[in-house]
Amino acid sequence: ARTYHNLGDDVNAYKCYNMYLAIRDTIADSWTNKKVAAAQRDLVLRQLEKNKADQVIKRNKLMGFITILIIIVIGLCYHIHRNRITRKHLEEITQLQKRQQELLTKELASRQENERLLQEKVRQTELNKQHALFCIKQTEPIQHYYQALQGKGRPTDSDWQELDEIFHKLLPHFREVLMEKADLNETEWKICQLQKLDFTTSEIGELVNRAPNSISSASARLFHKTHSNAGGAKEWMDYIHSI
Repeated sequence: ARTYHNLGDDVNAYKCYNMYLAIRDTIADSWTNKKVAAAQRDLVLRQLEKNKADQVIKRNKLMGFITILIIIVIGLCYHIHRNRITRKHLEEITQLQKRQQELLTKELASRQENERLLQEKVRQTELNKQHALFCIKQTEPIQHYYQALQGKGRPTDSDWQELDEIFHKLLPHFREVLMEKADLNETEWKICQLQKLDFTTSEIGELVNRAPNSISSASARLFHKTHSNAGGAKEWMDYIHSI
């Protein structure tokens, strides 16, 4: 453009100058566009990083919330399970106590029934014993003993044998208990029979032809033979009436 101007060709000089300005503006615009593009690219990258960071933060918050929710749910489940186990355990304990109470009630009822039956058996045994003694006292040999006490003779061997048979028939356990504890001779057995029938010491002495003191001594001796300890005639009579 300067050369054309020096030659005096202003038209071509003007064209060249305009071309120079166009090229300069094009280069400047290109550089500016590159800087703008770079700035826009940096802005987009920063925005992407910010969005990514925001997503991470949101995800972490969500995971924290989910974790807390899971912990709460697990705690509730554990609490419910524990309450269920506790309630079941309490129900089992209640049922066990109920069964134990029922067993105790049944055992107590059974014990009371056994005691009642035992008392009834003892009472029935005592009644049978009293009835047997009453029947024995009404027999003919006993009447002979009462007649002998009135001075109308003495009991014969046949009377003693019949009395022994009556005792064996109506009070069989009486002889068994005494013989199990001691080996009684004939006179001692007669004394025991008469004592069981409530004859007095003097009456027994007269019937077996012994002195009353001898009967008392025999009673004390019999108590020692059957119990292996000291005792008198009173203790022996109590034992005789208890059989």
